[in-house]
Amino acid sequence: MSCLPIITVSYVCVFNPIICLEETLTLTEERPEEPVRNIFGLLALITLFYFFLIGGEHPYIAHIFAISVCSKLHFSVSDASINNSVFWGGYGLGRLVAVPLANYVKPGKVIMMFLTGTVLTLAIMAIFGEWVPTIWWVTTFLYGFCSSPLYPAMVSWISQLANISGKYIFIVNLGNSIGSMSMVPVGAVIFQNKPFDLVYFSLGMAITMSIVFAVMIVYGKRYKKKIAYSKNEIELSQLNSE
Repeated sequence: MSCLPIITVSYVCVFNPIICLEETLTLTEERPEEPVRNIFGLLALITLFYFFLIGGEHPYIAHIFAISVCSKLHFSVSDASINNSVFWGGYGLGRLVAVPLANYVKPGKVIMMFLTGTVLTLAIMAIFGEWVPTIWWVTTFLYGFCSSPLYPAMVSWISQLANISGKYIFIVNLGNSIGSMSMVPVGAVIFQNKPFDLVYFSLGMAITMSIVFAVMIVYGKRYKKKIAYSKNEIELSQLNSE
């Protein structure tokens, strides 16, 4: 069986649903928006985070069916279709679990939990997935489950740090769009050379995304200290003037 038609079917039937499922971000904030010079670094990091998140997810999602059939797993078309559904089942369950979890756990901790799960799942998938079909099934589900809460959880984390609900909101979808448009063709090239190498590619993107988030945490702490210091200065100047 030629793998080229499978790539086409996989892209149309698997990649398009995530576009439909991707939430339209609308945040309403009462806080004034910060000047761009104050949060330029944060905006750049947000763009990078979503670039690596979506850029690592979409090539895998677009070719998950084809990887199952064309790699050394040699799944039947029926099993590959079921495996595809297993991923989306995990993806939907992850979003469902994240909703009540957000009431008890802070967004930063949610991101760390599921980001760690994503990296570990992809690492296990990369090492054993092509040789042990059972691990491929399990990690397929876990990848969908762990990666799905990251998009909304990051939105919540950002909204706690700074107000970007107005003119800066395009930044969230900027990284999303660039990652999607640029990395899916890259994933197709990788697939043609060796189908299973897409898993290694997604793992590398997830690790890089983790590094970006670590930098965001450091930046966020410094930004909060800067804002607190500025507020204290304003309050002190008002007291002196009175």
